Amino acid sequence: GWDRSAIMAGFLVWSLTTGISSIFVGKAVDRFHPRRVMMVGAIITCLGFIGLGYIQSLFHLYLSSVVVGVGIAAIGKVPCTAWVSEWVEKKRGMAIGFMSTGVGIGGLIMPALSTGVLIPALGWRLAYSSLGVIAAVVVFPLALFVIRPKTAQIPSRDQSEVKVQQDTDLRDNPS
Repeated sequence: GWDRSAIMAGFLVWSLTTGISSIFVGKAVDRFHPRRVMMVGAIITCLGFIGLGYIQSLFHLYLSSVVVGVGIAAIGKVPCTAWVSEWVEKKRGMAIGFMSTGVGIGGLIMPALSTGVLIPALGWRLAYSSLGVIAAVVVFPLALFVIRPKTAQIPSRDQSEVKVQQDTDLRDNPS
């Protein structure tokens, strides 16, 4: 077996990857909208957790931890903050505070669910794979059906910014 420090290094890799990839996730959110980023992030997170369920070596542990870290960044605070900021104009700080609390509570519940329920019932391999399925089944549909752009348009790959045209502008300029 592996010693605890080698296993904990996997969580270090996961955390570092989440932090570093958040910069690139922010750029992707600006270009593609939080909805698309979170949908892709749900799939990446799913694949990473399923990968953790099949690890055979420390290399696999670290590689899967990188994948999970990227996925978690793409479904976490960066896209959620961008989305809340897009929709909430008054008391934006409070709304982001509530959103951050929700993300934090999720970060508290998932390890407790894993160690208290999934691992004892399924074993660690199937528990990790189950977390991947949970990420895909919960986050992907939420991103698809709940996360909507305030404008009626999601930017395409060619656009770097969402073009906003208010309904009032359409009434004022009927051309």
